[in-house]
Amino acid sequence: MRLEVLAQFFDWLRRPKPTRAPGVFVLPGVGQALENTTLQRKRAALASFYRFHARRDEDVPALLGSLLGRQPTGSYTPMLAHTQRGGEVEYSPIRLLAHRKPPRTLTDNEVQRLMSACNRRRDRFLIALLDDSGLRISEALGLRHYGSACTSTAATSPVTP
Repeated sequence: MRLEVLAQFFDWLRRPKPTRAPGVFVLPGVGQALENTTLQRKRAALASFYRFHARRDEDVPALLGSLLGRQPTGSYTPMLAHTQRGGEVEYSPIRLLAHRKPPRTLTDNEVQRLMSACNRRRDRFLIALLDDSGLRISEALGLRHYGSACTSTAATSPVTP
């Protein structure tokens, strides 16, 4: 399989299903049938399939065997680059840019319902901490007492992971 055929396959996947028939022309401005995040998963699955066969058969092209990772740009070297196995960083010749959607946040009513369902003060505190600070659960559970300055009348706590 050549890179051009692979690019045509991804263009075909982007088309809405009724326009995937041969000989159908798609006008500019017609939306994609699949999000780019879905196309990235399909690309990763296809790359994994080709890597599997490339290890077992020398005739399978290596082109699709390296469809993961990032293409190095500039002279920047990541901090943990010395821990990577092998000298070359694999990257995809087919770029699929996907924008991350921001996570959905809870409304005040949903937070109140969660807090009223908690039986322990500890659990209510955890829900309030997550809601007010925006911490992830792993970050909140990683906080330690030694990083806070508490007095009997007021508590101020710097965030210390």
